[in-house]
Amino acid sequence: MYDDWGIWSALLQPDGKIVVSLSNANHIIRFNADGSIDNSFGTHGFFADSVRYTDGTAVRKLLIGYITIQSSGKIVAAGGDNDKGIGFLFRINTDGTLDTTFGTRGMALGDGGVLLAQPDDKILSTTYYSSDYYQRLSRYLPNGTIDSSFGIYGKVVNPSAKIGTGVDMALMPDGRIVAMYDYFGAARYMPDGSLDTTFNHTGMASIFSGFSSPYPHAIAVRPDGKVWVAGHGSWSATVAYFILARFNADGSIDTSFDPTGYKEYAWDTGAENKCRDMLLQPDGKVVLGGRVMNSVTTKNNFALLRIWPDGRTDSTFGDNGKRFTQVSGAVDRGDELYKMLLQPDGKLIALGTTIVPLSSGTTLMAAMARYSVDSKTGITEIPNQQRAVSVYPNPSTGTFQLLHAPALQSLQLYDLQGRLLKQWSQPAAQTVFDIAELAPALYLLRINATDNSHLFTKLNYAR
Repeated sequence: MYDDWGIWSALLQPDGKIVVSLSNANHIIRFNADGSIDNSFGTHGFFADSVRYTDGTAVRKLLIGYITIQSSGKIVAAGGDNDKGIGFLFRINTDGTLDTTFGTRGMALGDGGVLLAQPDDKILSTTYYSSDYYQRLSRYLPNGTIDSSFGIYGKVVNPSAKIGTGVDMALMPDGRIVAMYDYFGAARYMPDGSLDTTFNHTGMASIFSGFSSPYPHAIAVRPDGKVWVAGHGSWSATVAYFILARFNADGSIDTSFDPTGYKEYAWDTGAENKCRDMLLQPDGKVVLGGRVMNSVTTKNNFALLRIWPDGRTDSTFGDNGKRFTQVSGAVDRGDELYKMLLQPDGKLIALGTTIVPLSSGTTLMAAMARYSVDSKTGITEIPNQQRAVSVYPNPSTGTFQLLHAPALQSLQLYDLQGRLLKQWSQPAAQTVFDIAELAPALYLLRINATDNSHLFTKLNYAR
């Protein structure tokens, strides 16, 4: 735990190290995979350089928001000047120093909000206008200049998609963008920023409508194009449940998940429970994370819930599918979970804040908890000598082949956070598959046969 800091955003590097932006202290810090501070990053683990305007003057009151990582390992952060009310992006080298080759002197004026690096290293940003709450997307070239091929002069504003709670987006393998809005809504955009009208005929779809609708906080896309949206109930009543909704790839409500398109998961503890994040495992299971009141201490705890793809609670996880963690002494408001990450060894990290006592009162601290869930991920890892299919070479240097493969339906390649990076439809046996554009890392390869069987295997890319 780290004093007077709140977790704002977090990401996992391919080597398993953890990069976190801290809201209260306005720092970016890198941790080793074991949770210790990585002293090789910046100054004693912290990004400590000044961010400067084009005239060389430093930003006096720097605010740091969301972060993303490009294939080079460089970190792009959304920043702001609290004095001037100016938003911008800046980039950090892998050693934790400011990258002055990005934008001008390391800064590119633009929007904040959630950031997402595309496979081509272009940077997507989604946020909203503070006055009218219209959904807004922007895209920047890898060097920080605005991408004029996206929307109108690099920006898209959607007045039909309003945002009052959570902001999030996900990227499909073909480059289409899915962005979340109120009422458990999802808007899908083409790579050029235009609405994708093959999605619910309008490019937009939502589960709820009207005042006091439940609050969405996270969005994700499955390999088959189905869209998950996760959040929690509204303030119109005591909030005691998490909500998970699903749309079909065409934007219609997925009634195979539930006739209403969504399910509620009660905690039976009362209080204002909040679902803050969602993690898709490569096997299709979904982990929801947030805060839930502990009925014994009556204080908030980190709370995890794992769900099968069909919406059933996974009773093999934690205590009948649920897991509470009291990070500190549960003082005052207790604990808040904001973000989850899946490490290369299969362990899950939950990041958030906790309240701890001081002699003069209490203080906010950033907190991380790690869970051993690898044995329960449901990933079937078949020993090499028993495999009907083998991957060669492994480690890969940029390409790989499948040897002794049956009739294949498709392949999908995931990172260890469960994000789909590449897929191949109806691949022929012995075909050479190219992954050279990806960053060297450990990946998961799902091999799907035409008889509907499948297996997962690890693919180590070591350039």
